[in-house]
Amino acid sequence: MISDWIAYRLTGEIGMEPSNASESMLFDIRQRQWSREILERLDIPAEVLPPLREPGERIGVVTAQAADATGLTRGTPVIVGGSDTHAALLGLGVTEPGEAAAIIGSTVPIQMVLAEPLLDPAGGLWTGCHIVPRR
Repeated sequence: MISDWIAYRLTGEIGMEPSNASESMLFDIRQRQWSREILERLDIPAEVLPPLREPGERIGVVTAQAADATGLTRGTPVIVGGSDTHAALLGLGVTEPGEAAAIIGSTVPIQMVLAEPLLDPAGGLWTGCHIVPRR
C-alpha cells in the first residue's frame, strides 16, 4: 500500500497493518495474520510479505536521508496508521459491534462494526479488519 511505501521511505522499515493487509486478499481476517492456506495455494512465500504491525505502533523514525529530502525533522517518530475508511470509522467513534457509518469520498462504503467477521460466499460484502483490535 502507498502508506507502507511512504513509511518505508521515511524510516527504512517495512510493515503493514491489518486493515490494509485485509485488502490484499492474502490475509486471514479472523486470525489477523497472513493466510498460510492462501499463500500455499498461490505458491507465495510468506517471506515476501511485510511484517504485520498494529495501528498506533511506532514503525521507526525519519532517517537523515528522508529528512534531507522532505524537510521533516530527523528522528521524528513515524506511526502506523490504517486504511482511510477504517480510520474514518475510528474518527467517527464507530468502534463497537452494531455501529455503522457511511464514509463519503471517492466511493460511499457503508461499514458496520462486527465482533466476528461476516464472510459472503457470493462476494457481495466487503469484509476487512477494523483499526481497533478484535473488530
